[in-house]
Order: sequence, then structure tokens, then C-alpha cells
Amino acid sequence: MSQRLLKTVCLIVGVIGSTLGATRQSFAEKMPEGLRLGVAMTANNDGGVKIAVVYEQSPAEAIGLKPGHIIHSIDGKLFNDPAKVRDYVLGKTEDKIDVIFQDGVKFTQVLAKIVPKVVNVQVSSEVGIERNVPPMFVKKTIRVWEVESRKEVHDPRKK
Repeated sequence: MSQRLLKTVCLIVGVIGSTLGATRQSFAEKMPEGLRLGVAMTANNDGGVKIAVVYEQSPAEAIGLKPGHIIHSIDGKLFNDPAKVRDYVLGKTEDKIDVIFQDGVKFTQVLAKIVPKVVNVQVSSEVGIERNVPPMFVKKTIRVWEVESRKEVHDPRKK
């Protein structure tokens, strides 16, 4: 196994007990309550944290993050380690977030507030399929990011 592969950290932030591509469930269906990004990410050799996967109905999707984007800073703090991004977001208590990410040569700053959102979550899908019974849904409140502003900015690493 290559040294680079060993150093690459792939985290599924907030997705408990699932693997990449194992299911097409939305982020809301997989997640317990609490603040999560809803992405799989890896370390990026040129700095920042590269987004590998963005889950449906996730906070990351709500603010416009896509696979290939690179998160450089959250709330003015620079990040190069996916685990530190996860820990920072999980420990966040404020109701606002400031994310700067890179898409190619363009840097975008998104200011968002965290708001509750009610979603329908499917339960007992396997039972419904096996017994030819329609799936059941329950309402669940999750915390999502609602964009307040979006603007192009300079590279946050060059101050």
C-alpha cells in the first residue's frame, strides 16, 4: 500500500455505520440529531480538505458544496485535516457558520445560519420490501444550514 494512500484519511462525517456507495439513502435518513456536514472528505496535498461525496439533504448540499470542492476555512480557522474539520463542526455551538471553499481557481465564502428542518424519514424499508408492504415514514427534525450570503473571495491562505 502506498504511503500516500496510508496518509489519506477518508471520513464519512456523521454517517454512522455506512460505507461509500452502500446505499442511496439521504443524509436525513442516516443521521441522528445534531450538527453534521454530510460529506466524505480526504486530505488535500495542496492544503485544505477535499470533498469526495456530498450526501442528499445534507447541510453541505444546502450551502452548495460539491465533490471536488476544497474546504479551506470554517469560521476563519484554516483546516488541512478531515478529522479536525469533523471535530470542529461536531463541537460547534453557535447558530452561524462561515465556510470558504475552492472550486477550481475560484474561492467562495458562504455565510449560513443553522435552522431546524422537518424531513420525512423512511423506516423499516427492508421489512416493507420483503413483505410487499409499503414503506413507513416518520417526521424527523434535523438542523440544516440556510445560506445568508455567498460571495467570491481571495484565497484565505494568503493574507
